[in-house]
Amino acid sequence: MPLLMIFDWDGTLADSVNAIVSCKHSLAAQHHLPPPQPEVIKQVLGMNFEEAMTICFPTATPSLFAILCREFQQLIQDELYQARLFPQVKEMLFALKTKNIKLAVATSKSRVALNKALIDTGLSDNVFE
Repeated sequence: MPLLMIFDWDGTLADSVNAIVSCKHSLAAQHHLPPPQPEVIKQVLGMNFEEAMTICFPTATPSLFAILCREFQQLIQDELYQARLFPQVKEMLFALKTKNIKLAVATSKSRVALNKALIDTGLSDNVFE
């Protein structure tokens, strides 16, 4: 019977936390808001997007909040804010794959966002089932 290993994307395979912190700090500076503390940003990862943004930007007016959400979704796609694989992750995954271990990713990202991340990190070669 084949073995299946399931990995979380954010914080396990890829260092996305620093990118998300930088992106939210950039938004705060652009809109003259207090930057959310990195610990707060880390605590809301995996939460519903709007709820997480509300916690990160509690002083934003409803109209500014809508702008922040839209701009975050656009800005996080920028190359500057793309998650990077942790060292040796790619090599580890390919080594597991050569041993016929099925690999999968569990994430709160949308399928489109995950596909983009896989392509950006060079893992789109059918590494995951």
